[in-house]
Amino acid sequence: MGSVPRRLVVGVISFRFAGLDGVSLETTKFARALQFHGHKVTFCAGQLDTAQFPGRELQMLHFEDDQAVALRNRCFCAEGEHASASDDEQLLASVREDAALCATKLRKWIAECVLDVIVAQNVFAIPLHLALSLALKEVVLETGIPCICHNHDYFWERKRFSRSKLPQFIGETFPPIGPLFVQLSINTGAQAELFRRTGAHSLVVPNVLDFRASMHATSKAASTTSIAEGGESSSDSFLRDARGELGIPDDA
Repeated sequence: MGSVPRRLVVGVISFRFAGLDGVSLETTKFARALQFHGHKVTFCAGQLDTAQFPGRELQMLHFEDDQAVALRNRCFCAEGEHASASDDEQLLASVREDAALCATKLRKWIAECVLDVIVAQNVFAIPLHLALSLALKEVVLETGIPCICHNHDYFWERKRFSRSKLPQFIGETFPPIGPLFVQLSINTGAQAELFRRTGAHSLVVPNVLDFRASMHATSKAASTTSIAEGGESSSDSFLRDARGELGIPDDA
């Protein structure tokens, strides 16, 4: 008899899991896929919609945390400022100091949840929280727990992150390259650019919509409300309006 695959405990981490931002929506689908295969998923972020993302909320991990904002503003050059050829040592020391605080929280989360795998949602793609990214990188190297880096938008895709006072740090952290870090890109263009810049290979996991699940849930909820009020379902209304806009006869 073949061995039964072990059920893993997967910790998914980011700055925020709440609302309708793209990372939160894609994380929902990613987590469902893991759960479908029998794995346990728990979440950690600076803001958590715990009804959808059960786990641990650590406010200091949010990209709008006061210290995170201050370090980010110091790191990236404003209009007219000159970028640095080497890292600003005083700024880097401040990042490391805050990272040490984040790392303490992360170690506790990892130990209490007994994590087997970490999934970093955009933490290593876009430098919104320098200290969190450094802390997570160092904790992964310290513990040996593999980390899947789900990179939704790389820093070089954003103009405001193009000039930095920590060029070496940014290059080594976004994303970190090594055997413990598995890179995921959302399209082949991003995949190619990551390889060109770092020599790192990545798997492409495109952002997709599960039309069957989303349309079923939307249609069911809307139809129930509309029909209860004596009207047509929203899906029927949508199709009727769409046919008219496109010039398609009702019997086509």
